[in-house]
Amino acid sequence: MRDHVIYESRLELARLLFDDFDPAVRRIVAQPFLLKTEVEGQVRKHIPDYLLVTDDGLVVVGVKPSRRVTRPEVVGCHATLSPESVCLM
Repeated sequence: MRDHVIYESRLELARLLFDDFDPAVRRIVAQPFLLKTEVEGQVRKHIPDYLLVTDDGLVVVGVKPSRRVTRPEVVGCHATLSPESVCLM
């Protein structure tokens, strides 16, 4: 069954459309879990935007405009994600 997936911005919608038409993507889960880690002595918490279940495994996706990526709070939050998982637009 195909359900609606929530999004909070047009940027997230653009990423959803991209993933929805990718034949390797089997399922999309919005805001799937809380990541908690310590970065430079500070506890960082982050809820990723999406979890993709693909033919090749799981992909954690964070969607941020490229102009916001250099902000310290964004860098700290996305330190929990691998670079290929962060969608910049």
